[in-house]
Amino acid sequence: MPAIRFFRLVVLVIALCAVGLSAAAQSSSLKTWYLAEGTTYGPFDEFVLIANPNETPVAARVTLLRPPITVGGVLTPQQAIVHTYQLLATSRKTLWITQDIPELVGVGTNVSVVVECLEQDGTTACTGDKGLVVERSMYWPRSGNGSVATWQAGHNSMGLTAPATKWYLAEGATSIFDEYILLANPSKTDTAQVSLTFQGQGANRVTKTLIRTLLPETRENVVPRGLLELPEALRYASFSVEIDSDRPILAERSMYWPTVAAGLGIWRGGHESAAIPAAELDWNFAEGFTGKHASQQFETYLLIDNPDPAQPAHVEITYYLDPTLAPIVEPDVTIDPQARFTRWVNSVPGLAGKSFGIRVHSLNNVRVVAERAVYWGMQPADPLQWSASNWVEGHDSPGVPVESTKWGFAEGTAENGFYTYFLLRNSTDVDTNVKFTFMLEDGKGATGTYLLKANSRYTVALDQFPSAIWGKRFAAFLESVSVSGNPVSFVAERAVYWGTDANWLGGHASAGIPWPDTAVIGTPGPPASAPAPTVSSITPVRGPITGGTSVTIRGTGFVWPTVTIGGVAATSVVTPIGDTTTITAVTEAHPVGPVDVVVRNSDGQTATASQAFTYGTPPTITSVSPTSGQPGSLVTVYGTNLVPGPGGTTVRVGGAQATSINYGSDTLILIQTGSNATGTYDVVVTNPDGLQATLVNGFTYLEPAPSITSVTPNQGPTEGRTSITITGTNFRTGAIVRVGGVSAAVSWFGATQIVATTGAHAAGTVDVVVTNTDDLQSATRTGAFIYGTLAKLAFGDSLTVGPVFDEVAWILTQWGYQPHFSPPTYPSPYPATLAALLPAIVDNLGVAGEATPSGLSRLPTVIDITYDVVIILEGTNDATGIFRTDTEAEQRAKAAAIASNLSAMVGQARGQGKKVVLATLPPTVPIQVADPDGYTRYRGAELSAILLVNAAISQIFDAYRDDPYFVGADVYRAMMDASGNNPASLLSVDGLHPKAEGYDVIANAIHAAIVSKF
Repeated sequence: MPAIRFFRLVVLVIALCAVGLSAAAQSSSLKTWYLAEGTTYGPFDEFVLIANPNETPVAARVTLLRPPITVGGVLTPQQAIVHTYQLLATSRKTLWITQDIPELVGVGTNVSVVVECLEQDGTTACTGDKGLVVERSMYWPRSGNGSVATWQAGHNSMGLTAPATKWYLAEGATSIFDEYILLANPSKTDTAQVSLTFQGQGANRVTKTLIRTLLPETRENVVPRGLLELPEALRYASFSVEIDSDRPILAERSMYWPTVAAGLGIWRGGHESAAIPAAELDWNFAEGFTGKHASQQFETYLLIDNPDPAQPAHVEITYYLDPTLAPIVEPDVTIDPQARFTRWVNSVPGLAGKSFGIRVHSLNNVRVVAERAVYWGMQPADPLQWSASNWVEGHDSPGVPVESTKWGFAEGTAENGFYTYFLLRNSTDVDTNVKFTFMLEDGKGATGTYLLKANSRYTVALDQFPSAIWGKRFAAFLESVSVSGNPVSFVAERAVYWGTDANWLGGHASAGIPWPDTAVIGTPGPPASAPAPTVSSITPVRGPITGGTSVTIRGTGFVWPTVTIGGVAATSVVTPIGDTTTITAVTEAHPVGPVDVVVRNSDGQTATASQAFTYGTPPTITSVSPTSGQPGSLVTVYGTNLVPGPGGTTVRVGGAQATSINYGSDTLILIQTGSNATGTYDVVVTNPDGLQATLVNGFTYLEPAPSITSVTPNQGPTEGRTSITITGTNFRTGAIVRVGGVSAAVSWFGATQIVATTGAHAAGTVDVVVTNTDDLQSATRTGAFIYGTLAKLAFGDSLTVGPVFDEVAWILTQWGYQPHFSPPTYPSPYPATLAALLPAIVDNLGVAGEATPSGLSRLPTVIDITYDVVIILEGTNDATGIFRTDTEAEQRAKAAAIASNLSAMVGQARGQGKKVVLATLPPTVPIQVADPDGYTRYRGAELSAILLVNAAISQIFDAYRDDPYFVGADVYRAMMDASGNNPASLLSVDGLHPKAEGYDVIANAIHAAIVSKF
C-alpha cells in the first residue's frame, strides 16, 4: 500500500452521521432536532440554522443543555435554557448562539441544542407533515477573537433527528489531531450510564472501556489526547470508539489540526460529524473533487468501514462524473471483517482533476459505513507527500443510505466572500429537472430549475443562483420535477467556502436531509428590490498610467460588485467576508487624467464617483532624511504623488540607482542609496508614467563610516588602566574612544587599529564606541568589554539543583500514606556541565521544591552586578497542580498563570540589564500506580500538563523574539528522541528528574541557546 494511503488510513475521520437513518425514520422525525456539539468558548462563533419550508408560520422551541456544575460538592445539572422563536412561513432563522442567547452573551461554555417544531401558538407540537430542517455551523479564526471578517476555518453538521442507545465512531486519531467526543443527554429526568470502548490498531491494538455518567439535560466532552484513564498507547494514537448507553443519548465527534500543543496557537482547520447507530448496504455522495481551485489543490478520500466481526464485505464503488463522461466503476473491493478501507480517490485511474459523486454498494449483503473527506491546500512537489502541514482546511460528510425526490438544507449564503455550491448526483437512466426553492430570513425568496442528466453529477454554483438572493442568507429545498412523468430520486449535498476566489480560507459541507414526499414545500414571495450601492470614498485617489494601484472603495450596499475605473474593468476585485461596505480593486493601464469610478452590483444597479481617481499626477520631493550618509544608507524621501511598492517610483541619487525600496505611501518612500564618490548630489524620483521631480543637492555622500571588528583584551579590572587594542576600518586622526561611556586615553592610532587605556567603571559588560571627529560618524561594538569577573546565574527548582533518584516508591498522600524516597545523589547538575562548556562561572542557585510564585519573590534577592546572564528553568512543580479532572478551561488557566510568573521573572532580570535564557520544561515519563478505584495515577507532573505549560512558554518566546538580550532554550525538544517519544533513557526512575546524561542534554541545549544569540 502506498505511504500516502496508509497515512490516511491512520488519521482521517470515518464518522457516521444520523443522516444515515432510513427514509421512513427521517420522514417521521423532522419535528424534533438535536445538536450534541456546540461551544461559546474563546474564538468560536456558533450558529444554529432553522428552516421552515411550510406555507404557514410555526414556532421553534430551542433548548440549550450545558455541562453539569458542582454545588455543595455534588455534581448537579445546570438548568436548561429555553427560548421560543416565531418563524415566518417559507423562511430561514439564523440563531447566533454567542450573541442572541442572553444567558450566554460573554459566557464561555459548551452547549448542546434541541429544536422542536411547534404550531404558531408556541405550545402545541406541529401537526401533519409540518416539520423543520436544522443545521449547526461553527467558525473560528487562526488567531485572535473572531468576527465575520476574520473567520478562517469552520465546520457544519446536519442535526440528528433522534437520540439512540448505541453509536459508532469508526475512526479517531490524536497523533496530529485534537479530537473531541461530544455526548449529550436530552432527557429531562433520567441519568444515562455511558460506556465508551476504545479500540486501538496496529502496534497500539489494545482496548479500554471508560464509564461516564450523563446527568439529565447535560452534555460532556471526552478528550482522548492525554486522557489518563486510557493506556498511553491509546492517548496519542489512532482508534475507533463504540458508545453504549442505558438510555437514548446523542453523540458527535469533532477533529482539529494541527494540535494546539504544537505551539501553533488556534487550530488551522477542522471538521465535524455525528456518530451513526447502524451500518447500511448502500451509501451515496454527491460531492468529490480532485482538481485545483486557483492555486489550491484538492484531494478526496473515501473511507469505508466493515464492522461485521466475521464476514468480509465486497463492495462496488461507482464514480458519477459530469454529464459528458461515463461513470467509472471499481467492480469488487474487498474489506476484511472489522477492518477499514481508505481509497485516495486522486489515485483512481480516470479521476484525476475531476468533480464526481459516489455510490458504495454492498454486493454480499454485509452492511458497511462510509464517509468522504476533502482537504485542500498548496500541493507539495511530490504529490505522494501530502500531510496535515499542507492542508489549509478541510470538510467531511457521511454518506446517505437512501436517495430521495426531495432534499432540505437550512444553511446557505450568497453573502460577499462566501461561495455556496449545491452538488447533485443522479444514478438513474432518466434525466430530471431539479427545482430549487431558496427561502430568505424575511420569508421571501426565489426559485430556479436545473437539468440533472442521467448517470451524472452536476454542480449548481453561486453564479447560477437567482440574482434576487445574492448578498443574503438562505435555506434551500430541492425537488425533482421531471417532465417525463414520475419524479426521479437523486442525492444532494451543499458545500460552502469563504475567503477570496483565489484563496479559500475555510469551508464546510453536509449532505441534505430527505424531505417527505407528502410534505409541501411552500413557495415564497419575491424579495423587495435591493437598494442601489453608494460610494463615499476612494483611497488612494491617484496612480500611475501603467495601472497596478490597489484602490480601496468605501460605501454601502456592495453585493458581489464589479468595478470599472475610467471605463476599464479593474482586476482582483474583493469584498471582505460578509462586508457590504468595502471593496479593494487593482487599476489597469489608462491614459493620464481624472476618471470616473463605477461600482456595479450583481443585480445591475450602479454607483458612480465622478473623476474620483487620477492617472499620472507628477510627483514632488519636499525633503530627504538624513541628508548625508554612506553608500547603502537608509534614506526616507518625502514628497507627494509618489507610487510605493515594486514597480512604483524609482529613485536615483547622483545618478546612482537606489535599491531596496522597503515600504512607502504616496508621500514617502524608504530607499537604500547606491554607490557613489564623496560629494553632494541631486535626488531624482521617477514615477512609472515617466513623470519626475528633482531635489537639487539633496544628499551628501560622506567618507566611509568606521567599523570595529575586535577588542583585545576584552576584560579588565574596574579601576581601569587596561591597555586595549581596537581593530577595525576607517579610523581617522583624532578619533575619540569611549568604553562604557567613559573616555579612554588614546596612545596610538591608525586607519585600522587604535590603542587606548580604559578608565574606571563599575563591574559589568559595556559597549566600545569609536567616533571620528571630522564627520561625527561612529562605530559601536556592543558588549565588547567586561569590567570585573562576571558569572552566570542558574535559577530554578530541583531540576537546577540536580538530584538523581536511584529508586522511588510513590503512593498518593490521599490514600493515607506519605511519599518515601531513597536519598538522591547529585552526580552532575546541568550548571556544572554548562560552566565547562562556556567556559565560565555558573552559580547553581536552584531550590528544590520551589514553585514559580516563590521563585518570583526570590529572584530579585539573588540577582547582583556579578551576573551578566540569568538562566531560568522553573515551573515543573507548578505543573503538578494541573489535574486530569480539571476542565479544559481550568487547565489552560493554570498553565497561563505559570507562564505569567515566568514572564514576570524575565521582566525582573531584564529590568536589571541582565541577559536572560528561559527554558521550556523537560518531558516526564509517568510512573503508573493503580489506585483503589481502578484509575491509573502518576507521580509528579503529567506529560499533558508539561505540554500545556510549554505552549504558554512559547508565547513568552514570541513576545521577546526581537529583544537582543533574551533567548529561549527548548529543553523539551532537546530531550525527545528522533521519533518524538519520551526519553526514558535520560530520566531517573521517578520519571521526573534526569539522570546525569539527561542533565548533560539540558546543559548542551542552554549552551547552544547562549552562543546563538549572546
